[in-house]
Amino acid sequence: MSDVLAAIYRGDREEAARLAGGKELDVFEAAALGRTERLEELLDADASLANAWADDGFQPLGLASFFGHVDAARLLVGRGAEVNSASRNAMKVMPLHSAAATRDADLRYAIAELLLEAGADPNACVSYCSSTARAASSAPLPRRRAAPRRGAAAPA
Repeated sequence: MSDVLAAIYRGDREEAARLAGGKELDVFEAAALGRTERLEELLDADASLANAWADDGFQPLGLASFFGHVDAARLLVGRGAEVNSASRNAMKVMPLHSAAATRDADLRYAIAELLLEAGADPNACVSYCSSTARAASSAPLPRRRAAPRRGAAAPA
């Protein structure tokens, strides 16, 4: 794992930005940092990167979704990123699960809405079979909107 991704995973966005300065970011770093221009360059050069796998089992769309980067997620979806692809690690999360874990409620809603409109399965299970609807129901939502419910099973 790169130093940039390690810093992002630790929650040290300042350090991640410092490490990214002057570096040619790869598709995973660009997605996790929300560097849409760099992401676009990479996808223009190789469209298959939209569905590439990082060493830790995540794909760019999952990273953009988890870290709350709506524009990066929109770009990836528009370039053919698979919205129902589970991570290749013990968590087996899909981008919609990652979006549900985003801390900012407005970003969580915007990314979830984007993914659902692109065909994400709201009832998909993670490794311990907790549906996205159940995971999202435990997170606070903005007052002005209801949770995206397009076909979602009711939380238990």
